[in-house]
Parts: sequence; C-alpha cells; structure tokens
Amino acid sequence: MYPENDRVVFSGNCTSLAFFGPMTTCPKKSTALTGVIKNIGPGPQRALAVLGLTPDRVDVTSSHPGITDPEKVSLVVFNTEGDAGADRVWEAAYRTLGLPMLAVPVESGMLGAQARAGYVKWVLDAALIGLAALVLAGIVGAASVFDDQARGLGPIASFRNDRRFYVQVAFWNLSVPLAVVGVGAGAAIYVLGQMLLAIGDGGELSAGLVATGSLLIALGGLVVAVVCGEIAVRRARTWRPTGD
Repeated sequence: MYPENDRVVFSGNCTSLAFFGPMTTCPKKSTALTGVIKNIGPGPQRALAVLGLTPDRVDVTSSHPGITDPEKVSLVVFNTEGDAGADRVWEAAYRTLGLPMLAVPVESGMLGAQARAGYVKWVLDAALIGLAALVLAGIVGAASVFDDQARGLGPIASFRNDRRFYVQVAFWNLSVPLAVVGVGAGAAIYVLGQMLLAIGDGGELSAGLVATGSLLIALGGLVVAVVCGEIAVRRARTWRPTGD
C-alpha cells in the first residue's frame, strides 16, 4: 500500500486483490478499485474503514512498480481467520522480515478508548454510590432532627391533635427540602456525567436513571415525613406540662 496522486494504491497479485471481491479484470496498472470490482462486500468495506479509507479513494494494481520512497510503503495483511490467522501473520512476518514493526490498525486507539470508558464508568458508579449514601445520611439526619424538635410541638396539642396537621408539618420540613435536593442532585449528576463521558470519548448516561434516582429521593422524603408525622402526633398527644 502506498500513496499516489492523493489516492491510495494497493499493489498485490490477483489472488490477494480478490479479497475485495470478484474482479472483472486483473489490473496491470493503477485502476480505481470500484472500476475492477463491482460489488465490494461489507467485510472489505469495514477493513478499508479501519485504515481510514473508502473504496472510491482506492486504486489497485497487480504490478509492483519501483518505489522511490520506501518509508511511504506499508505491507497490509487482511486477516479473515481471526486470532489463528493473526498468529500465522505474526510468525511469517518475523520469519521472513527479520525485525518488522507490526501493528494492528486502530488497536491502540481502541484499547485506550476502552480504558477511558472503563475509568469513566467506575467514576460514575462511585459517584452514584456516594450520592446514595449521602442522601440516606441526609434523610436519617433530618428525621433525627425533626424527632428532637417534635417534642416542642407538644403545647400545640392543646389546640390541635389531629394527625393531618402534624403530617403536614413534617411534610414541609422534610419532604419538600429533600425533593429540592433530589432534583438538584439529579441535575448535577447528569451535567457532570455528560462532561466525564465527553472526556472518556464514549459511553452513555441514562437520563431516565438519573430522573428515577431523583424521584426515589423525593419518595424517600415523603415516607420519612409520614413516619415523622406519626411520631409527632404521638409525642403531642402524650405531652404534659411540666415545671408549672
């Protein structure tokens, strides 16, 4: 493979060039690939794409012209036999070429992208676990503070001791703040997650999953409000004046 007039030329025998598809003729000079092979299969198209090429930009020839600049020539082997074929290619290269510089096209880029994607995934997972722990700690802390403050609602029992009133107090003190925190945390996770995915060159962060997490935080706040409201009702109903 070598460049020629802003195009790429594949030079090889007719058997090798048949990798691209049934040839109408075996070209003796540089000829457009699409001119000698009418139907290029998806496999050869993917192989060219790995090299950053498209069939309409490639020429083929069965001759071996003299190359004035060997540094611009690459020996390309299209392997169709998986790992076993790759091993044979490696062995043949070292046996016949001495110390060749072998490389699989885009392999390093793919491995790097996979490593970055894995890193970003672990970061996101750790962030979600940390957020869940933080939310749980926040709910428990808020419930504990409200439980301490519920003792101060006792005097109100002289005027009201219905359950609805105390549940509403708990709702405004617990559910609403936690819902706001849940929405804010979900938005922050989504924005920061998209930034991390952009840095990692791939991946996906489900907006539905983030929204579900925010909803669960809000529902957790609602459950805690009902429980704390019930505690406040019992505290108020059993309150008695002291120190009078």
